Amino acid sequence: MNHNKQEAISEKEGHKILPEDTAMALRKLISLTRSLIESAELEERALTLGDMVQLSSLQGSKEKTAWQYTHSSQEFRKRLEEFRRADRSLLNQLESLQKDLNKKTQSNNILIEQLHQKALANTQATLVTAQELGQPLKFKNGHQQEQQERA
Repeated sequence: MNHNKQEAISEKEGHKILPEDTAMALRKLISLTRSLIESAELEERALTLGDMVQLSSLQGSKEKTAWQYTHSSQEFRKRLEEFRRADRSLLNQLESLQKDLNKKTQSNNILIEQLHQKALANTQATLVTAQELGQPLKFKNGHQQEQQERA
């Protein structure tokens, strides 16, 4: 089931991702954050190696986890007062993991931008080469060679 269907079902049924118990809810958020960090690390490896097949294969599970994380975070914000009274060590652990996730995400975004710029430069170079190859040949006497169709 894709995340759009999950979202529609969640909103329609009032389905909550986080348990009512604050400690269990924090553990769920911690688990989701760890999963996203793991996905980011796998993506980083694929980006560094230029393995677009691997990168593409990671997207499905990452999308599902990201959807759960986003909606859990929304639930967390709605219950913020309740979580302020939760176990401080769990809150600290979650905060630390979220900072780590942010760093890894920013790093991956930089790698993606670098790959994008490299691909753009390669595309532009290819277009220039194609244009140069498509120009008619000129000889010293000023005549142009007639273009012949290639079989």
